[in-house]
Amino acid sequence: MDALEKYDLENDEVVSKPKFEITDLSSATWAMRKYRALAAKDDELKKVALEQKESIDTWLESKLQANQDSRAFFEGLFADYLTKLRQMTQRHESRHRSVRFQHVKRQLVLIGQMRQLCSHWKNKV
Repeated sequence: MDALEKYDLENDEVVSKPKFEITDLSSATWAMRKYRALAAKDDELKKVALEQKESIDTWLESKLQANQDSRAFFEGLFADYLTKLRQMTQRHESRHRSVRFQHVKRQLVLIGQMRQLCSHWKNKV
């Protein structure tokens, strides 16, 4: 955008007046310069917006990656905790199974011994 276009944009008081009319070649030329200055300003705004958007996207990607890394860290902690919990549960269950089995085995042994005693007493009576 050149200096003339900037000057035309800064002096846009005429545009705000609704009575402006293009009546001759001079006013048509001025209106065309003003129109081109606005189009150039649009292009400049789009360029700046695109640069800002790219900068924002880069920033957003870096923040999302940092969050992903943090989530991965916590997922690892959860996995370790669940593994330990699973191992503790399996140990606890295996202890209960062996205790339960030993308890049942003792009962069976006691029942067997009682049957033997009963049969022994039956034979004697």
